[in-house]
Amino acid sequence: MNLLERLTVLGVVVMMVVPSLTRAQDLPSRVTRRAVRAAVKITVQAEGGSPGRPRSSTGSGSIIDARGYILT
Repeated sequence: MNLLERLTVLGVVVMMVVPSLTRAQDLPSRVTRRAVRAAVKITVQAEGGSPGRPRSSTGSGSIIDARGYILT
């Protein structure tokens, strides 16, 4: 193979690989956008802590259904 043939083969390979890499890089950002929209922070307060101070607890979860069901 001469230099021109090698460069042609290399160019074809690069043109085939680059578009798939671009799509692969776009996937994490799409997944992140969907996951961030579904993330929730849950804060609960109840009586029974120190006098004058309610007990509190926090947690996190994800909305798993359009009806608002949350998985914690």
